[in-house]
Amino acid sequence: MSEARRYKKRLSLKFTVGFLILGFFVIASGCVVGYVKYTDVIEKMYNDEAYHIAYTVRESLDGDWIEGAAADIRAADDDELSQVSRQIQEDGEYQRIRSLLDMVREQMGANYIYIADQTDGRGKVISTLTYLVDADNPDDDMEPFQPGDKSPMNESFLEDSRYIYETGSRSDNYFYSHSDFGYNTSAIVPVENSAGEIVAIIGVELAMKTLEAARTEYVIYVILLGALLTAIVITAFLVYLRRAVIRPIQLVTEEADAFVHNETEVSERLLQISTGDEIEQMAGSVRQMEIDINRYISELTAVTAERERIGAELNIAAKIQTDMLPSIFPPFPEREEFDLYASMTPAKEVGGDFYDFFMIDEDRLAMVIADVSGKGVPAALFMVISKTLLKNYAQSGLSAREVLETVNDKLCENNHADMFVTAWIGILRISTGEMDCANAGHEYPVIRRGNGEYGLLKDKHGFVLAGMENIRQHGYEICLEPGDSLFLYTDGVPEAMGPGEELFGTARMLEALNMAAEESPQETLAVVKKEIEQFTEDCPQFDDITMMCFHYKGTAGILSEDIHASVTLKASDENLPKVTKLAEQKMQDAGVPVKVQSQINIVIDEIFSNIAKYAYFPDTGYVTVDICIERSPETVELTFRDNGIPYDPLKRKDPDISSTAEEREGGGMGIYIVKQTMDAVFYQYRNGQNILQIKKNF
Repeated sequence: MSEARRYKKRLSLKFTVGFLILGFFVIASGCVVGYVKYTDVIEKMYNDEAYHIAYTVRESLDGDWIEGAAADIRAADDDELSQVSRQIQEDGEYQRIRSLLDMVREQMGANYIYIADQTDGRGKVISTLTYLVDADNPDDDMEPFQPGDKSPMNESFLEDSRYIYETGSRSDNYFYSHSDFGYNTSAIVPVENSAGEIVAIIGVELAMKTLEAARTEYVIYVILLGALLTAIVITAFLVYLRRAVIRPIQLVTEEADAFVHNETEVSERLLQISTGDEIEQMAGSVRQMEIDINRYISELTAVTAERERIGAELNIAAKIQTDMLPSIFPPFPEREEFDLYASMTPAKEVGGDFYDFFMIDEDRLAMVIADVSGKGVPAALFMVISKTLLKNYAQSGLSAREVLETVNDKLCENNHADMFVTAWIGILRISTGEMDCANAGHEYPVIRRGNGEYGLLKDKHGFVLAGMENIRQHGYEICLEPGDSLFLYTDGVPEAMGPGEELFGTARMLEALNMAAEESPQETLAVVKKEIEQFTEDCPQFDDITMMCFHYKGTAGILSEDIHASVTLKASDENLPKVTKLAEQKMQDAGVPVKVQSQINIVIDEIFSNIAKYAYFPDTGYVTVDICIERSPETVELTFRDNGIPYDPLKRKDPDISSTAEEREGGGMGIYIVKQTMDAVFYQYRNGQNILQIKKNF
């Protein structure tokens, strides 16, 4: 048997089995849906018939007599009950009602019809029925209930029965039960006396004797008819599939196999397939593929020449990549607080390493070094995207940790090449030397303190960028003092390979750095690069080598004079940001540490807000804030002056912070925080003014 014929049989079998399974599910679904809907309709029809019987009986009843009979039974004790029951049965009205129930039951085909009391004598509806009148059903072996006999109410009917008894309205539910008496539907209707009060209920149970037989007949009919129609449809469709699908596919298979063995011979038989659907399109695609392969073979020679052109373009790309990295040194000649130099040597025409540094504002410098997985053009393209995102989000004011987290999520979008980036970022506040840092799987930075030696700063690594969405990075802070240096690098430095596949290593890198510990950043990188070249000798470079060296000089001597500022504003909360902004600007100019700045901002917020709320209440007035930043000793001094109600906040008793917030008396916490965080707080009332003076050393 040929290969193509085996394929045809496999397809025919798959289609046959598939349609049989589909037919089975269609028939089964039809049976289930029909069974459910048919049952629902018949059940409702029978239940409505039971209610019709109950309402018919109720029209002929004397509610007052029934109320009296129920009262007599409730009033009788156990010894008197049988006598009371006989008296009721001898009553002519009982005999009339009993005859009526027997006649209606027989003529209407009901199983049971009864009248019962469902109360406890105090008007409360209970779960026990006390029978008053019960029709006899000669088709069962049970005697009818006598007046006073009791039986429990069907639990499934109890809540609806109470609703009917208490409201006089028919329940929205339909009652069905399966019991020793068969499959029945029930109707419950209230009986009222002449005053319109509900005194009993009428129960009618109707046997649903035709439902089960009709359902069985319906299911058998659906199965037989569905099976016949399904068989006809499957047979006809399989014949169609063989002619319109299987045979054309067999032809495509044969011609594709012939092209493989005859190489460049293009099949013309594929043009015979004209099914007008995807199979014809596939045949045309196969034929076009054969033509394209022939064309590809003829053009292969031209590809070799094209490679030379691509090589030239790669050189241009390398130049563009180099130009994207900062290459003018010193980069910020007007800034005397630091010195910086960086270099990148790609392993191929273009690389994946990159570095960057830029000013976020006048007092913050960002430094980035990163390494993209892989080499060549893909890494270079990913490098461009990563560098751009890191710079954009760093300049937006995010912290180092937030920059890495945001860039990570952006790089994860449509990262079908599964590339990733290791990166280190540091944001330096130049005036204080405080640096906010974060490391996404990159090499440990190297730091040198003052006149000491270079050593690894083993920071906490986060996960690489573009590796997984919604990754939390770890931020940390370091504080650079004047004279400190920072060296950043990619893994191409310690992993530079020399003879015998020996790595340059971290120890040799630190040794090279310490050889140039007193040199400028540019000269430091030159020494490290020279040591790498001597170690690797003529071995090929397998990875990009990127380095950055930063030397912090600090702000000492740049700002030598005291700073003074004063502002007078209306004492209102809307002017608070103006005071805070002025103080922040002056403190940044003076190089006040960030922690002290935060404490001063809290003090301004507390004192200014209290003056705005209470000093002139209910009127308004003005407040003057004097800011003085002294250099010797280094102190921030704030003075608040207002013409409001005399008030010394320092006389207020400090709150008991050992107690809970609910136990403490309200107020006083703000001035307590001011006294705890500041080095000195003074108050005086002079010349009609409240004067509050605060000092903080830094």
